[in-house]
Amino acid sequence: MEDKEIIGMFWDRKHEAIIEIQKKYGKLCFQIGKNITGSMEDAEEIENETYLGLWNRIPPERPEYLKSFVCRIAKNLSIDRVRYHQAEKRKRGNEIPMEEVSDILSGVDTPENVYEQKELAELISEFLREQKPEVRKMFLRRYWFYDSIGDIATNFGVSESKVKVTLHRVRKSLKKYLMEQEVTL
Repeated sequence: MEDKEIIGMFWDRKHEAIIEIQKKYGKLCFQIGKNITGSMEDAEEIENETYLGLWNRIPPERPEYLKSFVCRIAKNLSIDRVRYHQAEKRKRGNEIPMEEVSDILSGVDTPENVYEQKELAELISEFLREQKPEVRKMFLRRYWFYDSIGDIATNFGVSESKVKVTLHRVRKSLKKYLMEQEVTL
């Protein structure tokens, strides 16, 4: 089923929308939850909470890209779950990979900077479009889908060392690119 049809089902408040989302994006939600939290149980809960989040947000929102919208909800729920466990001293040993790029993006995630966040996202997208497809995919797998270095290496058929070096170089290039675009870091 096409994403626009699924969104239409949400707008019409048809419960079948949840079934269609589960068929199309359920595994992806689960994987994002598992990658970020490191827990199968949390991943299952995050997957289900993502469906509830979609139900509550569509309408009033009408996402242009449903897959990205679903991933963003799953990712935010997962990060919240990790923060909760850390706050409760139940650390599971998972670090959120965005910490690797936090020195590049520090200070931009404040409510008063919504416009700047959108502009920053557009600049990062522009930067990534200029990268080789493999580099772009590694970056997205690590920082959007939160895949581990080992998983990325396996999926791309390269060593973990190559993945680490590639990500280090792209972060360094991204920082330079953002500075050239006069983004305050």
